[in-house]
Parts: sequence; structure tokens; C-alpha cells
Amino acid sequence: MKTPAHMFFGGLLPFCMICLMMDDIYASLYKLKVCGALSTMFTAFIIVIVVTVSVGMVCTCYQLSKQDHQWWWRSVFRGGSIAIFMFAYGFYFYARAKARISLSLLEFLCYNACLFYAVFLILGTIGFYASSVIFQCVDLQLKRRN
Repeated sequence: MKTPAHMFFGGLLPFCMICLMMDDIYASLYKLKVCGALSTMFTAFIIVIVVTVSVGMVCTCYQLSKQDHQWWWRSVFRGGSIAIFMFAYGFYFYARAKARISLSLLEFLCYNACLFYAVFLILGTIGFYASSVIFQCVDLQLKRRN
């Protein structure tokens, strides 16, 4: 699979896991709703980390089984691609809550871009480390066989 396919599937699965929580997360970020959003955000973040690590490990194993050793940048993009889905969800949220949000579209998009760039970097780093652990395990197994 090419890098865009890895990014699509690597971001879609974690996003589907937290899709129902996205309204609460956005509403609490923009002060539209007062709720137990800290627990919601923490739960969503833990779910995203677990699924990102799992997807990263499985995809890296698949890549290595196909003798494709260009795993490092794909692991970063695959891990961080959920941020692209979350940023795209922001358009949907803004369209629904435009009357209640006091920000213009440009301000809203700039805040979201900064926030989800940070999410991209964090989850990309997590995906890279998960893939490197699998790579080291596979490499160690191969060295033991030879």
C-alpha cells in the first residue's frame, strides 16, 4: 500500500472510535457546553493512543512482511493522520454551531489548525515509536534465526 492509503486507514479507525465524543470535545473547547469534558477528552485520548499503537504495529508488520523497509515516515504520517480527520470534523461542527460560536470561520480554522498540528505531531511520534518497537522485535527475531 502507498502512503496515502496508510494515512487513510491509520486515521479512519481511531477516528471512528472517538467520533461520538467529538461533539463533546469541540463543545468544551469552544465553551458551548459545560460538562465532564476532561474525562471525555482523557478517555478519547487514551482510546486514540491505544488504537494508534495497535494500527501502527499491525501495519508495520505487514510492511515488513512485504519486504518494504520504508516504514519510518509512513509510521509518522499514519499515526498523525487522525488529526486530519479531526480537523475535517471541525468544518462539520462549525456549520452546525455557527450561531453559537463567537469566532469567525478564519479564527476557528486557525485555532483548529494549531491544535490539530500539535495532535498530529504527538500521535505521529507515538506511531513512530510503536513501529520502531515492532521493527526492533522483528529484526531481533531475524538475527536469532541467522
